[in-house]
Amino acid sequence: AAGGWTFTGWSGALTGIQNPATVTMDRSKAVTATFKENKYTITITTQGGTNGEEPGGTSTTAAGPYHEGQTVKLKATPKSGYRFVKWIAGSAEFTEAEIEVTVTGNMNYVAVFARIEGPTAYQIYMPVITR
Repeated sequence: AAGGWTFTGWSGALTGIQNPATVTMDRSKAVTATFKENKYTITITTQGGTNGEEPGGTSTTAAGPYHEGQTVKLKATPKSGYRFVKWIAGSAEFTEAEIEVTVTGNMNYVAVFARIEGPTAYQIYMPVITR
């Protein structure tokens, strides 16, 4: 089968899924090979937030299923008070919030967010000397 397609079987004078197969041509016969297009999913999860809070952002992509070789945009949007850190896909990491991926099979991506920490407040005690 061509890339992106899977052979699913024979119909007509030949049946089954054996490939290659042999048909005896002792008269006129029709044989049809049937293929289905491979379709895949992209699963996106988010990480971020602490102490059981909601994740620190959302991620979007076009609805699947997707075809092998198709280019798909993934976009991570941080919530107020959070920043986007990276995408994780297996051992690969991407620091851009919007990336394009080429579908090669079922894929899993994690959008990682982190809370934006405010400046640290310090109390300073200064001795007061009076004369």
